[in-house]
Amino acid sequence: LVEGLKELTIEDPTLSLKIDEETGQVLLSGVGTLHLEIATWMLKERTKLDFTVSQPLVRFRETVRASSQTFEGKSPNKHNRLYISVEPLDEETIRLIQLGEVTDDQDPRDRAKILRERAGWDTDEARGIWTVDEQYINVFVDKTTGIQYLREIRDYIIQGFRWAVQAGPLAQEPVRGIKVILHDAVVHEDPAHRGPAQIMPAAKNAIMAGILGGKPTLLEPMLSIEAKTTQENIGSVIGVLNRHRGRVIDMVQSEYMVTIKGEIPVIESFTLSDELRSATAGRVFWSLQFSRWSPIPENMLVDMVMKIREKKGLPKEIPRVEDFISQY
Repeated sequence: LVEGLKELTIEDPTLSLKIDEETGQVLLSGVGTLHLEIATWMLKERTKLDFTVSQPLVRFRETVRASSQTFEGKSPNKHNRLYISVEPLDEETIRLIQLGEVTDDQDPRDRAKILRERAGWDTDEARGIWTVDEQYINVFVDKTTGIQYLREIRDYIIQGFRWAVQAGPLAQEPVRGIKVILHDAVVHEDPAHRGPAQIMPAAKNAIMAGILGGKPTLLEPMLSIEAKTTQENIGSVIGVLNRHRGRVIDMVQSEYMVTIKGEIPVIESFTLSDELRSATAGRVFWSLQFSRWSPIPENMLVDMVMKIREKKGLPKEIPRVEDFISQY
């Protein structure tokens, strides 16, 4: 199937092929619905394979909008306790991680200096960073002092943190833009009672509770759009964007054309090509590229979470804090 798709993209340069690393989907992009229908028909005729064509799945991110209280995460044997809170990561820190100026394997002193000078971090907090999750943009900070045996379980706590941010509590989407803080810990003296099977769930459950306690929300991917059209079609283009929760950021007028710059959610963009052409009788040229992650409108949040949970076969109830901190 993939080989057949590759042959199609060689023959037709307006087709592009990509395999999504997060969802495992084979994504075929073209210049419109009809173009893709013809391409998939040709693929079936050539390969004699039966396959399903669907709209791409859109990956979201989970985050928090407020600082949570401190939650106690207990190990399954109840001999270890971790006291953890979660709060939003500031935009400058997120930017520094995205640009690769703050990394996980960086010298801690250099990293602390950058965060202190450019993102306004407290010196002690910046020095207490245990790990930076560069994939989903999260940070784990240790604020404890003088805890016995904490060094021995540090790697297990970090593994629990990475486990938690891979799939958040709302809809098991990756977590983005949170700062996880370890305030205190009680660690059993016997190594047999503080292994990874005990510490990792304790860390994960406290983080999950912290996310739910920090006004959680979903982030959706946004596309920036730049559309060029004639003056008489401005209203038509803006109308299409408005119907799809898009917004106009800027308009630049030249002698014969108007350039409309704006944003539109990825999940609303699947029929954009056909609608723009139809609304302007083909008198529009546009380009799309990823812009940023943006919070989903509050009035859509619960409905979107439930739709994602249903697609994944998850229970229809959104988890509560008590589901994680009263587990054992």
